[in-house]
Amino acid sequence: MEIPLLSENDVLAKLKENSAMSKTDEQYFAFYSSELDGVVTDPHLFIIAMDDHIVHRGHSVFDTAMVVHGQMFQLEQHLDRLLTSADKTQIDWKKGGLSREKLREAIFAVARATKHENQGLRFWLGAGPGGFGISAKECSRASFYCVATQLKMIPEETYTHGIKVVTSSIAMKPSHFANAKTTNYLPNVMLVMEAEAQSAWQGVWVDENGNVAELGTANIGFILEKGSQTLSVPLFRRTLAGISVKRIMSIAENHLGMKVEQRDISLSEAKQASEAFAFGGPYLTLPIVLWDADIIGDGKVGPVARTLYEAQLRDWQDAWGDDGHLEPL
Repeated sequence: MEIPLLSENDVLAKLKENSAMSKTDEQYFAFYSSELDGVVTDPHLFIIAMDDHIVHRGHSVFDTAMVVHGQMFQLEQHLDRLLTSADKTQIDWKKGGLSREKLREAIFAVARATKHENQGLRFWLGAGPGGFGISAKECSRASFYCVATQLKMIPEETYTHGIKVVTSSIAMKPSHFANAKTTNYLPNVMLVMEAEAQSAWQGVWVDENGNVAELGTANIGFILEKGSQTLSVPLFRRTLAGISVKRIMSIAENHLGMKVEQRDISLSEAKQASEAFAFGGPYLTLPIVLWDADIIGDGKVGPVARTLYEAQLRDWQDAWGDDGHLEPL
């Protein structure tokens, strides 16, 4: 069969046809591209150029945010991390006219275009288009993309029954790359797929010193002793400093009367904890009840897990009265 040479009209027709035939449970609402400097709502137009270094070199960073109950949740904190990650990975993100305010405007424009009360937002900041070389010197401008999708929530029974995790055999990222939220997620992908093959939710990285680090897309925390009101979280030495876990730590300490500590936690100490949790947006506090073949606590969802879950639900409503977390669309 001969491969055809397509016209522009042929390409647009084919993109629309393929989009209509796409089998996915996820709804795509709107998309911003700095290359277009505008928002589109037809999924077949959610396109990135092949010569963008996001695509062929992975020279980019990303972050996420949510719209809950019609309010933008913690966008400033996610923008802070996005730009810190960009600086760590030598992305000249102001090249070509981008600014922090421009990024904010684009994200809000995407969210407002959807008319949905609850949305998941993902945005990418990359070295930009300009060729197929390895150095970003050839890129004439940085690129920014943002997409709004259906806010996919984990089924309620997951919070009442808990999850299983496994110790991962996949190599951890070095600190410099673990501390930046880049699009180089192959280790995370392999960690999750390894866990799924063992009927687990995700895997947990353990460093070369035997200390627990993080999951593929979540941080981890513990109540190490039964009856304790101290939330213990591993140091962010080899992990991403999660927006969700930092917010939970703040709520626990400032609104729930709990103590919070960050320190090294060995694998054996973690498995002997009274309660263990996974923290990461857009899900709420996920109780870990089984780790490899080891039961955590009594194998049931504990009281602190439920307390933190309910505290996060309130956070989405009124941010506990704290400034700088919720913004109306």
